[in-house]
Amino acid sequence: MAENSPIFIGGLHRSGTSLVRAVVGSHHDIALFPWDLPLWTYFYPKYNKTPLTFSDIEKCVEEILKHEKMLYIQIEKDEILQRIRVNAGDKPANFGHVCSGLLEVYASNVGRKRWGLKNPLSELYFEDILRYFPNTKFVHVLRDPRDVAVSHRSKRHDPFGYIPLKHIMHWKSSYRLAQTNTNKHPGHYITIQYEKLVSEPNPVIEELSRFLGVEVTDSMRKIDNHRGWAGGYSSFVTKDEKPKETPYYTSSLGRFRTKMPPTLLWLYQLLLKNEIEGLEFEILPVNISFFHKAAFLAKSLAEYIYKPPLIFVKLKVYHFLLYTHLYQPYLRITGKKQ
Repeated sequence: MAENSPIFIGGLHRSGTSLVRAVVGSHHDIALFPWDLPLWTYFYPKYNKTPLTFSDIEKCVEEILKHEKMLYIQIEKDEILQRIRVNAGDKPANFGHVCSGLLEVYASNVGRKRWGLKNPLSELYFEDILRYFPNTKFVHVLRDPRDVAVSHRSKRHDPFGYIPLKHIMHWKSSYRLAQTNTNKHPGHYITIQYEKLVSEPNPVIEELSRFLGVEVTDSMRKIDNHRGWAGGYSSFVTKDEKPKETPYYTSSLGRFRTKMPPTLLWLYQLLLKNEIEGLEFEILPVNISFFHKAAFLAKSLAEYIYKPPLIFVKLKVYHFLLYTHLYQPYLRITGKKQ
């Protein structure tokens, strides 16, 4: 039944997934985890085996609780393990039980009936999610890739390391998955276009609510009842610039027209022309020389080759420091863990 089905939100980073999470999570019955806990993109590949031994489950839960996105949430390990045992029953436990156990405990703690998770790029694991949760509802958010690129370029200290060619490939794959899964699983998968949600929120929220099997509430329209939502989703708009009459602002649309370098715009439109037109966006004319195109393409290829190893090392060091005693006790001592 739709009212009991888990909710997953996916799409690329900087595509409006946080806004969609805030809309859905503002429903009084839905507890969407307030941060991007990478259950499917990070933990699932590590613990993707059936059955999981009790030792595997305990190790997985402990690792999840140490993740940076859990540091502000107070959930006890024993609560999760008990819920996993109940959900698994007489059957061997699997990663689906870990996911539901954790998020059911969170939903219970915040006093809501239905749980959900936003995990960017989780669309890559939709078939696995559906296998574990046959009644799942998956919301895939798409945004103009040129605006996504501008948003990435504006974000300082981006831990994902923006690489144009890599991002183009990821966006193309995400777009194709949105088309395939929406057609293949119409009752379980829906694609929401960020631009339509921002410019005409009411019909999009109504469509989304029908898909999820819930009534539209004023809180969903106003986005005022989601735990962890600070009321902003743009890298450019300051607090003073946000319109007071609506939580949705269209100034984030089409920013690439003035913020995107011509060579980068050319590359995106060259490699994603069909997809951009498929979303009914305009392809802009770009007047740059053949020499500049060739030079930028060569530079992009070089970045695609040498940058990923550097980013990998950077993330490994970051996670090592985060999960050691250098950071976590500080949060507990200062009382920042909620």
